[in-house]
Amino acid sequence: MVQDAASNPQRRSTDAFFVILNGLTLSSITFGQQPGLPDDLPSTPPALSDLQEEMVLGSEPCQCRLEFLSVEHLTSVQFGNWLLGPDSTIDLSSLRELRVALFNDIDFVKKLVAKAGAGLEHFHFKMGGESDPHAFDLSANYNLRTIKLTLENAAFAVPWVMALLGSVSTTNSLESVCLEFYTPLKDIVDGWEALDSLFLRDEFNGMKQVEIGLFALSTSPEYIRVTELLTGLSARGVVRFYRLGLKSQRSNQQLMPRISRFESN
Repeated sequence: MVQDAASNPQRRSTDAFFVILNGLTLSSITFGQQPGLPDDLPSTPPALSDLQEEMVLGSEPCQCRLEFLSVEHLTSVQFGNWLLGPDSTIDLSSLRELRVALFNDIDFVKKLVAKAGAGLEHFHFKMGGESDPHAFDLSANYNLRTIKLTLENAAFAVPWVMALLGSVSTTNSLESVCLEFYTPLKDIVDGWEALDSLFLRDEFNGMKQVEIGLFALSTSPEYIRVTELLTGLSARGVVRFYRLGLKSQRSNQQLMPRISRFESN
């Protein structure tokens, strides 16, 4: 039997904790049925199952209103269905910052972005594997201010940038774009001219900053070639090119930055 929080001090304090929970990071968690793993794994992470049990006041469910969500190294379809489903204890309508890394269910990522709606301001997406580029519906994200893409597959890097940034419209409030190309530049043969033209579209007139990280020495021919192919963007005076770290520093675990200081932006 579920007790009402008003008559249960311990329950009241637990509910208060979850109501004020505004940031959540899920990283390298395995749950649900996966090939080669035990069949009795829970369909949702145990921590979230406990959360779901606690977030009930009488007969009315209570949800955490998250401002920050980071999802890394998860492949569970069950998790995606739960998070976006009617039984979820996570309210995404207040989400301001979303970071997704190495989550190969692209349809889930697209639905997650759409679910965040007008509250979403910052979106960081790190591609995993060899997923074909997908356009996103950003029409509801009209307060979206920053997009960051981290790419490690040369064959899909520029096409993914073109697909996602090509989804931006004049209804968005985009001010900043960061692109990190963690792949040898010699393996990206073409696409830079198309990217340069993309940034000259009306949808990007409000850009205040474009940062492009390249995995090469700044004195290398490949690095210089890219900067020369993006001359239209350079002429706008908002772009900064920089050298990414050594290959040994490419980190799957630490690449996602910690939660942003929203109000300092």
